[in-house]
Order: sequence, then structure tokens, then C-alpha cells
Amino acid sequence: MSVLPPRVGWPLALLLAMAVCEVAAARAQGLTAQSLRSLIESQPEAVRQQIREELQRRAQPSAAPAAPAAPAAPRLEPRTTLVVRFSITAEFDPAGPAGSLLQRWIKGNPYRLDDSGSLHLPGLPPIHLAGLHVEQAKVRLRAEPALANVLVSLHVLPLAPLGVDALERFGYDFFRNPGRSPRVADVPVPVGYIIGPGD
Repeated sequence: MSVLPPRVGWPLALLLAMAVCEVAAARAQGLTAQSLRSLIESQPEAVRQQIREELQRRAQPSAAPAAPAAPAAPRLEPRTTLVVRFSITAEFDPAGPAGSLLQRWIKGNPYRLDDSGSLHLPGLPPIHLAGLHVEQAKVRLRAEPALANVLVSLHVLPLAPLGVDALERFGYDFFRNPGRSPRVADVPVPVGYIIGPGD
């Protein structure tokens, strides 16, 4: 039998209460129904009330269909425009190498990922962010040694492309709809065209 501390936080107690509903799962973990019950009873009244409400909610058949899943967070793509905010921690050394770069990083906003999806912060090697969600990109930036004592937040700016970026490459529409390409027999022929061998 597992030995658990007499007081646990309400998330663990809630998980244990759900295990009561699934006795097989509780037995597979080596916990008896009595040990689960005593563990739940050792919790404060507010936690026990939440457990009771959760068990009642699970016991009632759900009348409403499940809500659709939230759309996945967008991933960063090459040429995405970002505002990168920097704030320092207590351990930040303004006399260190990052101290002189911090003002340059702040003044460099907004940033734009290059064609390969890398962020170029002054004084640092390119940091590849393409394919990551914003939260994952924050984690990646925190892993950069020069940013160890700097808190970074990212905000994607959904800017419409301008100038050359707004132009669509010629001919791409032909390949988007291959079934709609004209047949050879439907191509117009000039009036003065002379039919030759192979036509």
C-alpha cells in the first residue's frame, strides 16, 4: 500500500476522488478504497466540498454536447512581425555584456523573423523561432544564455504585407487549381497560323 502525506493539495485530492469512481484504477495503483476515503476525509472542508461537487457532476449524464476544441494557437512563420518586450530580473547585471545590449534590443522593436524564421537580436546569433507557438518561442528565448536574467514577452503583430511582400508570385494560381487548366484544344489560335506537322 502506498504511503501518501496526510494533507495534499486539492488537485491531487480531486484526482484521488476521480480514482474512487474508477476502483480498478485505484487498485492498480495499490490504493484501497478505504485509504482513498481516509485521504479525502483528511482534507479541509472546502476541498471535500469541491470533491463532492465534482463527483456529483460526473455522476449526472451530460445533456449538452461537448464543446468544440479551441483552435490551436498559431505558429510563428518566416517574416512574422513581433514586438519583443524585455524586463530585467533582480539578478540582471547592467555592467555585464547583456547590459549594453538591452537598450539596443528595446530600440530594435518591432522585429521581423527572416526568411528562414530566425529572430535577429543585436549582438546575438540568430534564434530560430519558426514553427513554434508564442509560448514555446518564449521558452526558447529564455534558454538563450544572454537572456538568462531578462524576462521576454512576445506579441505577434498581424500586419498585412506591403510593397514587394504583397505581390503574389506569377503563375502560382495556375498550380493551385490544376483541374481548371485549359485543355490544349481550347487554346485560341491566331488567324494567320499555318498548321504544320505535329499540330
